Amino acid sequence: MIVTLLTALAGLLSALFAGFALAMGTVINGMLGDLPPEQYLSTMRGIITHGRTSVTVSGLVVGPVSLGIFLLLLRLPAIDTPGFVLSAGGTAAHLTGALLVSRFVAEPLYDTIMAWDTPPTDWPDYRRRWARINLIRALLPLLGAGLFFAAVLISQ
Repeated sequence: MIVTLLTALAGLLSALFAGFALAMGTVINGMLGDLPPEQYLSTMRGIITHGRTSVTVSGLVVGPVSLGIFLLLLRLPAIDTPGFVLSAGGTAAHLTGALLVSRFVAEPLYDTIMAWDTPPTDWPDYRRRWARINLIRALLPLLGAGLFFAAVLISQ
């Protein structure tokens, strides 16, 4: 019972992160495209600064990974079952999309933007790249959520 509840919680948190990343890459990014370059830079600096220090964002990134690892340890005696495999897949998908893509793809882009004195003439290219990064950051955790929820369903 506890494994099922924790798996559902991991799926929910992964889905919440996916929704957050999708909103950033579509709604917020669309709004940023309407801003003049200096306002874009100021707004992005605010998003980056607050995003890097947000307990909510950190929880949505780390929560499903931590729960996933804990679940894999709990399911270890049943390593050859679909529940273990689905939980491992959910953990890997969320880890890749929310943590690794953020750390190794989004963060270097953020560092570049934070270093600008003024936006370069190609700043719209950075905005489009940020949208693509957020799409990846949304789709992989969404896949992770689906795998976690599938693990819940097969345990019923």
